[in-house]
Amino acid sequence: MGPEAGAASAAEELEAAAPALDLGGLKLSRLRVEPPRLAPGDSATVPVHASLWAEGTLGGARFLFHGPEELELRRGGLFGRWRFGPDLPRMRGIAAALLRRRPPAQVTAWAVGVQDARGAEIREEYAKDASGRPVLAARRLLARRSDGPWSLLEP
Repeated sequence: MGPEAGAASAAEELEAAAPALDLGGLKLSRLRVEPPRLAPGDSATVPVHASLWAEGTLGGARFLFHGPEELELRRGGLFGRWRFGPDLPRMRGIAAALLRRRPPAQVTAWAVGVQDARGAEIREEYAKDASGRPVLAARRLLARRSDGPWSLLEP
């Protein structure tokens, strides 16, 4: 099986394995990988660029993620099966930055939209009071990355 067919098969496996992935404090309930685009190369590891749709929980809050991600398609030997490494560096990096943050109130949901390799926009929603109103209005955060870990900014 060539890398293109291997990428399609590996994408299906990664989507099915999403709830069991060890991603630190991030637990996924759904993941969709579409469409994998292979970078040119001829080795046992092929860089793949794909768009991810993920849903899960992060620190007790709902977590939604959409955007481009870099994956590695790996093959365990000449006749081995192609598989994606479950690294998901952008999603994990942004999730880690959100967990490090001290929000002004209890967060109930984060919606992350990745723009590119160095930037994302996040909507942060807060818990509701006894009357059903949010204790604070939802906030917009920006996630930025240069050479180190992701950092969060309030515009």
